[in-house]
Order: sequence, then structure tokens, then C-alpha cells
Amino acid sequence: MLTPVETDKLLEAQQVRSSSRERRLTEKGQEMHEQEARKTEKAFNKAYDSWKQTAKEIRVRLKSYCSLEDLGKSQRDIKAGHAIVQKHYETILRNHTSAPDIVKRMDACVTLTAETCELVSKRLESIDEAFNDQLEKERVRMVLNKEEYGSVFGNTNTETVISESARGSDSDSNITSRSSTKRADAEADLAAKLEQAKAVQRIQAQQAKLNKMESEWKLKESQMLSEIRQREAEMKSKLEDEQLRLQQMQAENEVKVAAARVRVYNIFDSVENNEEESDYKILPSCQNVKIETPLNPQAAEFQRQHATLEAQSTQDAVSLAQAIASSLTLNRLPVPEPTVFTGDPLKFLDWKLSFTTLIDQKPLPVSEKMLYLKSYLAGEAQKAVKGFFYRNTEDAYNGAWTVLQDRYGSPFIIQRAFRDKLTKWPKIAANDPPCTQGFCRLPPRLC
Repeated sequence: MLTPVETDKLLEAQQVRSSSRERRLTEKGQEMHEQEARKTEKAFNKAYDSWKQTAKEIRVRLKSYCSLEDLGKSQRDIKAGHAIVQKHYETILRNHTSAPDIVKRMDACVTLTAETCELVSKRLESIDEAFNDQLEKERVRMVLNKEEYGSVFGNTNTETVISESARGSDSDSNITSRSSTKRADAEADLAAKLEQAKAVQRIQAQQAKLNKMESEWKLKESQMLSEIRQREAEMKSKLEDEQLRLQQMQAENEVKVAAARVRVYNIFDSVENNEEESDYKILPSCQNVKIETPLNPQAAEFQRQHATLEAQSTQDAVSLAQAIASSLTLNRLPVPEPTVFTGDPLKFLDWKLSFTTLIDQKPLPVSEKMLYLKSYLAGEAQKAVKGFFYRNTEDAYNGAWTVLQDRYGSPFIIQRAFRDKLTKWPKIAANDPPCTQGFCRLPPRLC
């Protein structure tokens, strides 16, 4: 049995022997092969001539105006002819009988087909623009040049007007050719300048449009700014009027309160004077009248109801005036507001007292209390109870306070904070009374 190495060597020897054998046709086979090659070459030349005739017609057609359908048909025809030529050329390649002239023809077919299709595509892109006869002729002559593709366009008649006398003389032909070339160059230059002028006009029109839009926007912006300033002035005047009205109302309220006090005092003085006069008038008459009816010792003491009612109404008026004055005084005071607690245990008790007094003890819903609690917390303190803010219940509110109390209100936590503050206290110099006084302000148990 052979080893893998010996097997590989045997296979290599067989491949060498098989590749070294040359294939030779018989005389009859060689004749049939040559006949098939001539037949294939003849078909290729026929297809090439058909394609060449199509290319000539398309070149002549592109020098004049072509509709959208004509351009599409030209592109389809040139591509179809190229496909047929390519098919016959591939058959020749398979038979290994390609000649240099066939290769040159195929290269010319491929290149010229691509140039023609590109030229047709450009015409299709500019189909909506105005047609320039001279410019298109010059473009066709430059792209599909007869000198470059002489084997294809060598027999094509140009559309350049040449006199009959110039055809007979070579010198006249050269002069006419040069003049035609100069004329074509001048026309091409003119067409380029016309296009450049049109482009400049379009750019200037667009620039004018932009300038107009900018001026309109600036005008509109200035109008808007003037309107805003006018509204601002109106709002300021209205605000000043309202402030003056508020001051006037406050002054009128003060006058009314003072007048109420004066009326109360006058009423009180008149009541006392009336009582004294009535007592003075009743006393002599009582001395002259003889009372014969015996008094009932069990009867209740007689009280003057009218005087009592008047005194009570006077007292109510005084109380009302004092309440109004107190209310006005309280309204003038600034509204107290709790501080924002950020997590310092030394400030927790003061913050808790202010929050409880100003917010917690008021009859507010739990949702509003939670909102206020979230507003007056920041930093680590807010992060500690952040999970409770997703619920608006009494349990969540109490739970948040429990966490704050355990973390910042515990006596041990506060004492440790004081100790840390004492540890970090700066060194006190010998002659530094302010620093000594600040150190003495600490709680006695820590000093």
C-alpha cells in the first residue's frame, strides 16, 4: 500500500505526462476548423459593418435637433449593434482564431459605443434647454473625432459648407479647413461665453433675491423689536399704575382703620357720658318719690340691658379694628420660607423645625407635602429619599421623614458631626480673641 507522500508524487507525475501531450487535429479536422473560423470571422465583419453604419447615422443625427424618442432610439440601436458584435467576438475567442485587426475593430466598437452613449446621455439631460446647432455640431466633432475613429467615420460626409471650387484644390481645401476650424473655435468660444453670461445672470438674480429677503427680514425684525419695546413700555406703565394703586389702597385702608378706632373711642365716650347724665337725673326724682310697694327680697338684681349691649358692640368694634390692623401688618411682612437641606447633620434640626412649622403643620394634601419636601431637599439628602417620591401616599411621606431622621437627625450622627468639626478646627493663636470666641460657642459637652 502506498503512503500519502508516494500517492502525491504519482499524481504529479500523471499530471505532467497529461499536460505535455499536444493535441493535433487531423487534416479533415483542421480544414473544418479553418472553415468554421472563416465563417465566424465573416459573421463578425458583417455585424461590425452593420454597427459601423449605425454609428455613422447616429453621428449625423446628433448634429441636428433630436427629440426624446430619437435620442432613446439612437442609444438602443448603438447598444444592440455592440451586443451583436460582442457575441461574435466571443465565439472567435473560444476558437482561438482572433486576428489583430479583429481585436482593433472590437476595441473601436467598445470605445465608440461608450462615447456615443455618453453623448446621448448628456443630450437627454439638457433636452429641456434651448438647442444650439453650432455648439452641438462642435461637440459631436470633438467627441466622435474622425481622425481618431477614421476606420468608422472615414467615408462620412460632413455638414460643413464647402464651395465646389475649394474641393478641386488642396491648398484651398486646407485654407477652408483652417477657416472652418477657426470659425468652429470662435463659435465654441461664443457659446461658452453665452453660457457663462447666462450663469452670471442667474447668480446675480439669485443674489438679488437673497438681498431682498435679507432686507425684508431685517425690516420685519426691526418692526418686531419696536413692537416688543412698545409692549414692554406699556407693561411697565401698567405695572407702575398698579403699584401706585396698591399704595393708594394701603393708605386708604390705614385711614379707614384709624377712622374706625376714632369712631369706637367716640362711641365709648358718648356711652359713658349718657350713663352719668341718666344717673344724675334719676337720683333727685327717686328722692321725692315715695315707694309704697314692698320689695321682693328674692327678685334678681336689675341690670341695664341697653347700656350692656352698647358696651358689647363697642368692644366688638374695637376687636375688629385691632384684627384688621394686625392683618395688614402681617401682610407687609415677608413670607417665611424653609431653607434647602443638602445633608449637613448640624443643620438638620433647624431645617426640620422650619419645614414642620411652615409646611408640615398646615392642612395640605400629602401630594403637595411631598412636592414641597422634594423642593427643599438637595444633594445627598435628596438622593437618600429619592425612591419615596414616586408615590404620593402618607406612608411614603412618613417613610421619607423616617429615613431623614435616622440618617441626619440621630443624636449620635449630630455628635459625630460636631466632633469632626472640632477635629478640623483651625489652630488658635495666642492673640486671636475672635477665634477663641467662636470655639467657645460650641456646645458645652463638646468643648
